[in-house]
Amino acid sequence: MASKDWMKYMIEKQKGTASKAAALAEGLEEGYSAAMQSKDDADYLSILEEIKSNKWEEANKIMEDARTISGTILKQKTKDERNKVMLKTREIAREAGRKAAWITGWEQGWKKGWDEKLNSN
Repeated sequence: MASKDWMKYMIEKQKGTASKAAALAEGLEEGYSAAMQSKDDADYLSILEEIKSNKWEEANKIMEDARTISGTILKQKTKDERNKVMLKTREIAREAGRKAAWITGWEQGWKKGWDEKLNSN
């Protein structure tokens, strides 16, 4: 039988996976919609690179915040304080993971939408 810690880990892992899958699907839908609504003569590759660059900057900023906070874990005086910092770091890292999944989905949706647009003309 699995230990309580292992079961707790697996539950948290499943929640994280579900959250990232939802962000991926949301990004896919939004990217596809944006592509379909864009003008036919738009420079879609430049737009893609600009949006990806901006969104990855956001995701990297979130991860940098997580790294900064995680660097303070051992400076905490009590176990409870360390646990609070670890939980905060974990949540920020999850946010970065969701952002990364959304970006990946958006890129896929954008490309799919443009492929459809270009092949229908």
